[in-house]
Amino acid sequence: MKPTLKLLLLAISFLMATTSFSQSNANGGKTDIKNIKISTREPKKDISHRPKAPSRQHIDCIYADENLYISFAIPEGDCNMTVTDMETGLSLQYVFDTEESAEIHIGTLSSAYLELETENGHSYEGWIE
Repeated sequence: MKPTLKLLLLAISFLMATTSFSQSNANGGKTDIKNIKISTREPKKDISHRPKAPSRQHIDCIYADENLYISFAIPEGDCNMTVTDMETGLSLQYVFDTEESAEIHIGTLSSAYLELETENGHSYEGWIE
């Protein structure tokens, strides 16, 4: 291997290590990021006459630094979200517009249940574990 190629590979690996070290120390190394899987809650009424097609909706939900970051692929109007702490049973409600990504401060939670109901009448659920 040529010396210039070795030097280039060494420089790239050094930059990658420095970048990951600085990102982990930016918040004191305490950042715990959790991706939350949000799924469609089964409807309560019988809709068997409807065709069975998969939804194109996708909701990104991440819990990090005591905040929930939520983004809807297809906006559905206002969303009423209930966050239930699984340890204490305490529930809090938040309302946000699904047109834009939302950043909601919910505090420290080790496990929680999320219920989302949109203005369009769709219901979703997810868990922080």
